[in-house]
Amino acid sequence: MINQKHTRIVKSNHEFQKIIGNKRFVKNNLFVVYFNKKEDKFLRYGISVGKKLGNAVLRNKAKRQVRMIMKTNLSKISNLNLDLIIMVRKDFIDHPYQKSCESLIKILQGIR
Repeated sequence: MINQKHTRIVKSNHEFQKIIGNKRFVKNNLFVVYFNKKEDKFLRYGISVGKKLGNAVLRNKAKRQVRMIMKTNLSKISNLNLDLIIMVRKDFIDHPYQKSCESLIKILQGIR
């Protein structure tokens, strides 16, 4: 049995570049989300946090929070057949978790 958690993750640099290369994105003050529509009904995502955000501790915290947002709200967005790259912006650190959660879900629901 394949672990469903790992099949939803985009990890390879080649896949990241392919999705970003399509140049289809939506953004707000906390996130930039690149997306690529695909045929099968299965949402996949990757998370990117740049060094401008801060040291490794802060970058890993941001990635953990985005993963948790995706995990807890998967039922709201799982019907999207997309590959996503979620890029976290510098303002993310200054906002509380709940505001970040609402912001990401709103931007993902706007993709449709």
